[in-house]
Amino acid sequence: MNNRPIHDPATWTILREAYEKVVGKERSTIGDISHPETTAFRVPYSARQSAERGRGIFAEADIAKGEIVYDFSRSAQFRDGASFLEFLRIIPYDLACDVLMWTYIQDLSGEREDYNSEDEEEDYNSEDEEEDYYSEDEEDDYLMLITDLDAGSFCNNGRWHANIGWFSDDDYYHVISVDGDEKRNKYKRSYPHVALRDIKAGEELLCNYEQFNERNW
Repeated sequence: MNNRPIHDPATWTILREAYEKVVGKERSTIGDISHPETTAFRVPYSARQSAERGRGIFAEADIAKGEIVYDFSRSAQFRDGASFLEFLRIIPYDLACDVLMWTYIQDLSGEREDYNSEDEEEDYNSEDEEEDYYSEDEEDDYLMLITDLDAGSFCNNGRWHANIGWFSDDDYYHVISVDGDEKRNKYKRSYPHVALRDIKAGEELLCNYEQFNERNW
């Protein structure tokens, strides 16, 4: 089997620049793209080939249950199919194949008041009213096509043996309101993935793809 490549910062930059070109800096949801080494991981990790699953991500230090692992700050949101198709059109063909495998649908409309990590509760407060990035006229305002533009896209499916994710399906609907600035509009993004149990250094970090299954897409 020919393994797909582990992308370096230069490749992630190609994808991030293409995304910003399509949606505009003011509607970008991936932050400053001038630092290609920056990722959404909040713990030490490495990306390498997994013996059974192809590309994967691995813990480089012990991670305690409940610790934030991935905060989705490099996740590109597409509001419509046209912008997503334009993104696919302008990136290299082999990267477009990757993006089609990685992209998922998520509803970013919900909020909850609690969170599993008390230490991060204040940092991840999402009580502000939505504005700018979303209109209030369409039924599916918050239904987004999302692609993680960093090694988070290499997270393999552990199904019910996943060790990172949301503690419950309800956590899926708890979103974060990200303040805008003079360059970017305000937007919402997913609540962070946390460690679902204690994880040892060297273990592969596994998601549950069922948690990304929105309206059977």
